[in-house]
Amino acid sequence: MNKPLLSVNALMIVLNDASQKKILDEVSFDVEPRSILGIAGGSGSGKTTLGLSLLALISPAMRIVSGEVVFEEKNVLTLSKDALCSMRGSRVGMVFQEPLSAFNPLYTIGYQIIEVMEAHHVLSGEKARMRAMELLSCCGVSDPKRIFSSYPHELSGGLRQRAMIAQALACGPSLLIADEPTSNLDVTVQAVILDLFRSLREKMALSVLFISHDLGVLRRVADKIVVLNEGRIVEQGTPSVLTDQARHPYTKALLQAEQI
Repeated sequence: MNKPLLSVNALMIVLNDASQKKILDEVSFDVEPRSILGIAGGSGSGKTTLGLSLLALISPAMRIVSGEVVFEEKNVLTLSKDALCSMRGSRVGMVFQEPLSAFNPLYTIGYQIIEVMEAHHVLSGEKARMRAMELLSCCGVSDPKRIFSSYPHELSGGLRQRAMIAQALACGPSLLIADEPTSNLDVTVQAVILDLFRSLREKMALSVLFISHDLGVLRRVADKIVVLNEGRIVEQGTPSVLTDQARHPYTKALLQAEQI
């Protein structure tokens, strides 16, 4: 049996102040190779903190009390600063909610994709340029040469999100962490981006941790869904099981919110 690509074991994160309020409370789950795991939860559930903790990027206002984050058989929480920098962007790619603020407005899309490859000594020069355009094409960009030379503000929201996914794939990671990657897109573009994640999982043998407040989105893209509420996992299962046999009131509330 294959080992999980990522195992989060009893992870506890608290506010780094006198209150010691729990932000994540004994959170445990696995991400299998070539799978899409959905993390569902509303505002304040801890889902974004969870995503950042997998890269050891939590705010100084918080601290990890206990637990493990084991990625490719190494505990991320005990890695050196150099090892973490090497892992981020190379073995783990990050797709953010709003690419316009994540991209540097002063540089073209192509420059910023190549910059990732050069930073991790993957490719440079003409080979990096060709690889960047290939990745844009893989992400469904019909005119990669134009997008390569464009600045972020010149693109639509859907094209910016495709470009950010291409950047996250630049070094051939085994895991993508996608934090609300479709929440600012209209319904039609959202559906296309969800299809893209599923397609990339097959083409590039990727695993994806897909974080969203929208259970309906996760039911369309994920193989399994973990429901997070106030820092605790309250329920988990396949999309069909959660739809038909949801037990926890919070899961039922998320399902009902889809109808509003």
